Amino acid sequence: MVDGGTAGREKKQRPATSWVTALLKWVLAGSGCLYVLSYLFVACSRIRYPFELEWVEGAMVDHVSRILAGEKLYVGPSLAFVPVLYTPLFFHVAAAVTKVTGVGFLPLRLVSFVASLGSFVVLFLIVYRETRSKLAGLLTACLFAATYVLSGAWLDIGRVDSLFLLLVLAVVYVVRFKATPGGYALAGVLLLLAYLTKQSSLAICLPIMLYAALWQRRLAPFFIGTALVLIGLGDFGLDRIHHGWYHYYLYHLPSHKEVFRERYLSFWRNEILLPLPIACLGALWYLVTAFRCNKQAFGFYALMSAGMMGVSYAVRIRQGGYLNSLLPSYLAIAILFGLGFHAAVQSLVQRPAGGTRPMIIMAYLFGILQFGLLHYDPMAQIPTAADVRAGNDFLRIVRSLPGDVFIQSHGYLSVLAGKQSHAQGVAMGDVLRNDTGEIGLRLENELHRAIAEQRFGAIVYDNGRPPTPDVYRYYRLKQVAFSDQTVFWPRTGVKARPELILVPISK
Repeated sequence: MVDGGTAGREKKQRPATSWVTALLKWVLAGSGCLYVLSYLFVACSRIRYPFELEWVEGAMVDHVSRILAGEKLYVGPSLAFVPVLYTPLFFHVAAAVTKVTGVGFLPLRLVSFVASLGSFVVLFLIVYRETRSKLAGLLTACLFAATYVLSGAWLDIGRVDSLFLLLVLAVVYVVRFKATPGGYALAGVLLLLAYLTKQSSLAICLPIMLYAALWQRRLAPFFIGTALVLIGLGDFGLDRIHHGWYHYYLYHLPSHKEVFRERYLSFWRNEILLPLPIACLGALWYLVTAFRCNKQAFGFYALMSAGMMGVSYAVRIRQGGYLNSLLPSYLAIAILFGLGFHAAVQSLVQRPAGGTRPMIIMAYLFGILQFGLLHYDPMAQIPTAADVRAGNDFLRIVRSLPGDVFIQSHGYLSVLAGKQSHAQGVAMGDVLRNDTGEIGLRLENELHRAIAEQRFGAIVYDNGRPPTPDVYRYYRLKQVAFSDQTVFWPRTGVKARPELILVPISK
């Protein structure tokens, strides 16, 4: 029997705790939405920046220009051009947009920006369809937006990742919620498109194929068969068109990249658990709950997460694995967090009223704390007017240099200055480091001969990264490109800018 005084106190407390719960729900949703707004502000503020936001972005513009000129992407490596190690769809989509906007960074960034917004929408839909909770769906999209800087402030730059992520998420959505022959065939087509954007899509989706084989045996052939047949035909056709160079860049070179053992544990500690402790706890809660209550849902999301996090891990521990390799992991954690948060709150709501409201309040507070842990300064991601002035001043210097100018790691700048285009330093480095055979030796010899014969009217390279160790036998330092040490640095990726301008030593 309940004491009258106790019952009276409960009646007085319930409205107060209900009001606190409602307030905290709005604070939680608002704190998440701030990250979406912050991302929109950053992306819109820098989408028209005329120089690189990341030091390989210029090479992406070179690829698009090559497509528009009717030239093949996958050709033998030379000083004129070396492709990056990605499949071609992003470049063709960006080329189509370039026909409307004109050549430059804008069309590539537009593709990435629109794709990133699409990813937010699909993330919301995945969790909403699973939970019927708009709040859980919103928190999922917001958490992924909140990892923007953690993953290298990458979503809006002119690289392949945002389009690839959108297509992979589309595969996840269709396999989970469109369990029909037509739906699974569509998933196979979407996987083909994802693969043609970034080849790691196939590895990410292999566990999803396993889910289909285990839980959707009748439908699995429509998904798996469609995907593998189309990918196989596409690979065969592209390799024939490019006379074997397609497989050389897509499979041969990446397999030789060095592994950094110190990242074996730091990946999990520094890049997953430390920045996302509460999200990881929510993810674990969902997996444990689903394992007990819904084996099929557990199987789907556990396998999906294994594929995404496994590929992130495999890429991050290797040479060249930058923070953008974490994007699939953060996608998986965001989805599991949204599902786990909903599962935790629902389990508390369904309990007897006594003592549960403080626990619900704690759940909201933990969610707010997780978003608080991910705070960053949006302005640090936006180039300044001084960066634009410095870039334009540098272009004037390059225009004044006689003859051909080899800007080792930023070849797009020579094009902007009206000079000839050259292979980008990162793409050349992939060949020189990872191919010790005839092809790599041929490229190395071509570079050495060009320098020894003083074919370039000037060479510009990043400080500490000369094109060859003996470059100073044939070229002398003419000037330093920038007097101000604070300007014209990329906002993400390797901190590199053209520094030293060399001219030939008089014969």
